[in-house]
Amino acid sequence: MRVNILCPDGVHYVRAAGDGTLDAGATIADTWECFILEEQSDGHFALRTIDEHPQPRRYVRADCGREKTLVADRCEAAEHEHFTLESLGDGRVAIRTYHDGYWRAVSEGGSALDALGRVPDAWEAFTIRII
Repeated sequence: MRVNILCPDGVHYVRAAGDGTLDAGATIADTWECFILEEQSDGHFALRTIDEHPQPRRYVRADCGREKTLVADRCEAAEHEHFTLESLGDGRVAIRTYHDGYWRAVSEGGSALDALGRVPDAWEAFTIRII
């Protein structure tokens, strides 16, 4: 299903830049802010860029390095590209990585996006919108 991901501030969207790195700086949901959400056989889900993106059909992964960056650069969805949605109420979700970090929009949106969240709180509360 085609989705976009609204940041906790309710203004910014998650986007995959032309090089595949993800951030939380877009204020309009266009090509770079659209993803395909795919349910996986293990109960998790994967996100990939749409065909119209400069890096088409690339799966998002949580880089396990020190910065815990999120990047769309994989051709297949293996363990590092699997995520879990945890309901936070009010239609918001926390997105947990394979290594138990949570996606986090720094300052709730408008700048960096990483997977350094340890517990779901304000910076980790996203809204997934079906488009």
